[in-house]
Amino acid sequence: MPFADLVGQDLAVSCLERSLDRGRIAHAYLFAGPDGVGKEKAALALAQALNCPEASPAPCGSCSTCRRIGEGLHPDVRRVAPAGNSIKIDQIRALGQEAYYRPLEGRRKVYLIAEAHKMTEEAANSFLRLLEEPPPYALFILLTSQPDSLLPTILSRCQLVPFFPLPLSLLRDKLERELGLARERAVLVAALAGGSWERA
Repeated sequence: MPFADLVGQDLAVSCLERSLDRGRIAHAYLFAGPDGVGKEKAALALAQALNCPEASPAPCGSCSTCRRIGEGLHPDVRRVAPAGNSIKIDQIRALGQEAYYRPLEGRRKVYLIAEAHKMTEEAANSFLRLLEEPPPYALFILLTSQPDSLLPTILSRCQLVPFFPLPLSLLRDKLERELGLARERAVLVAALAGGSWERA
């Protein structure tokens, strides 16, 4: 997914494209904002940009590498999500052991930590140790709607990329175009969604 496909998040896209243009990628990013506004899509686009053989520096979005990353099938891009109600220490320990190995196919290993605010205290402390001595080939992207729930020491070691609620007009047009809703219905659904495509 090229960054151009991330509608309504111009600031986040600009921040990531600038980092790629300069070749200055942080070892950890915090994508913070409401659910359903494109944080995970942006994380996948960044993973594609870092591993796409055709990146310029934006990913092509169509090569085998980009397609497999988008489909969750690339061996160097992993998603860690809560197991039940939380992300547990065993999940972070397993991630840490794996992260220190070189990438199998790509240039960088990328770890998406979904709902990062749901790490248990033990998991968060274990993850903090990873951030203090980051593996040379690994990039961590924490996705959260509740950044204040993360340890301050984790926040201070991540580069913040803010995401915002999607504009009502953008949601309305997307609902009409992609779901075929009538204008009046699309306006109502967009208004109730609170800026989130996921809730729409």
